[in-house]
Amino acid sequence: IRCWSCGSSNHGSNRTWAISKFQLTLEFWRKKISVAVPGILIHRYAETGFQGKFSMAYSVAVAALDRQAGPPQFDDDRTRRTDVQEMQKRVVMTVDPEIPVSHGVFPARVKVTLKNGTVHTGASNKARGMHPDLPLSDAQVDEKFRLCASSILNTTKTNEALAMLRSLEKLPNLTGLMSLISS
Repeated sequence: IRCWSCGSSNHGSNRTWAISKFQLTLEFWRKKISVAVPGILIHRYAETGFQGKFSMAYSVAVAALDRQAGPPQFDDDRTRRTDVQEMQKRVVMTVDPEIPVSHGVFPARVKVTLKNGTVHTGASNKARGMHPDLPLSDAQVDEKFRLCASSILNTTKTNEALAMLRSLEKLPNLTGLMSLISS
């Protein structure tokens, strides 16, 4: 299970989110984010949610702004908002042939330059949830389920469905679960 809703080679957004979550406040995010990757993605800038899934600039920008990259960050309305359109312009992606790609693993290096000149760097050799060595924790899987289900189920039904899924092997049949998620 992937942590993010973007394409697998976009996990520079994973590292950007980690840097923003633990070290930075948004008022300083206005200078530049540099991402070195092993290959080029389809879209330089995104104008639709679908394009955003295949755009390093968009994935990094929305992760920095929202500190999240779930389905709501990849819908057309979010993609077209001014803040993320402007932030995309501050993301500089370079292709570094020295970064190895192996078995669908796309490493990335990220450098965030703040307005005051402070630089934060990070590297991600494997994206959490994209490699067997870095699976999502149960709490992360639950969070992703809630994020994805919340667009069609209310909070109570989402939590009930999650509890049923967590004890799937103990259910006598799937009727209750199917009724819950289809109502």
